[in-house]
This record gives sequence, C-alpha cells and structure tokens, in this order.
Amino acid sequence: MAAAAALLVCGEALAQFPAVASTPTQIRPAVDEAFTKLMAAPRVQQVLDGIKADHARSVEDLRLLTEIEAPPFKEQKRAEAFLGRMKALGLPDAYIDAEGNVIGMRKAAATGPSW
Repeated sequence: MAAAAALLVCGEALAQFPAVASTPTQIRPAVDEAFTKLMAAPRVQQVLDGIKADHARSVEDLRLLTEIEAPPFKEQKRAEAFLGRMKALGLPDAYIDAEGNVIGMRKAAATGPSW
C-alpha cells in the first residue's frame, strides 16, 4: 500500500514538470518572418530537395546497419560496417576511436565560408 501511495505522489509530482516543453501557441513575428525568408531561399530549397531525393537511400542504409547484431558494448561489427560506408562515400580519413565511435570529417571546399 505504501508503494502505491509513493507511486501516486511521484506521478503527481512528475505531472507538474512535463519532460517535453509545450509548443508555443504564438511565434514572435520576427522569428516567423526570418523562418519564412530562410525557407524561401533558393539554396535552402536546393538542399531540402537533395535531402528528400536521398531519403530512400538513407532509410536503406539505416535498415542495413540496424540489421547488424550489436548488443550494448559489443557494437564493433556495426561500427566497422559504418566505417566502410563512410569511406565508400568519400571520407578516406574516417576511423573508429578508442570508445568505439565512428568519426569522419568532410573537408570543406576552399571557396566555402570560413567561420
């Protein structure tokens, strides 16, 4: 009975602090205007079109990776497969770090922005 009471109290406390922030009902006009302008930019539309066109291949890549058995802390086979995919896509310096993370860096074009 005490456990049920504790669960009820905890549940009520958690209900006061939702894990996900609510969506604002109104967006500030300046933010809405900036977003609309950004989404209308030809370069942004070009990038979004490329992402949409590549969707099926991306889903297939993810499906193939998730089919590789990789229980927690035993993901080496999946990491090696992902590393191979990164190298095949033009990231020759990709590697697996000491923690088992697959890391690859795409070098920017010389004419790109230099933040």
